[in-house]
Amino acid sequence: MPSITADDVRSAVGGRPDGLILECYGSGNGPMARPGMASALRELSAELPVVAITQCATGGVDFSRYAVGQELAGAGIIDGSDLTLEAGIAKLGFLLDRGFRGVELRQLIERNLVGECVGTAE
Repeated sequence: MPSITADDVRSAVGGRPDGLILECYGSGNGPMARPGMASALRELSAELPVVAITQCATGGVDFSRYAVGQELAGAGIIDGSDLTLEAGIAKLGFLLDRGFRGVELRQLIERNLVGECVGTAE
């Protein structure tokens, strides 16, 4: 996500996907200062689930850590914690296929269901 623009984000949903995974950097940072990025993400997350994961090999997303992460959370982005890209895609696809939407989908994405979130034991 480091070099992405608001137009790129809008284009990513041109094929009408059921959800979107954002590979952020660090603990969930994105280019929120880019023109139109906050509004683009807010618009998208109102239409479909948008899950933030990190590109880092260790650690995970923590929206409370930095102001940019708080902006992502404020735009309605779902905290993907330490999900890998593959786990994020699989989990989001599974939950959408099972009919979960809105708040319930968000809660299940953020919850460790079968050990997919390494840093979260339940």
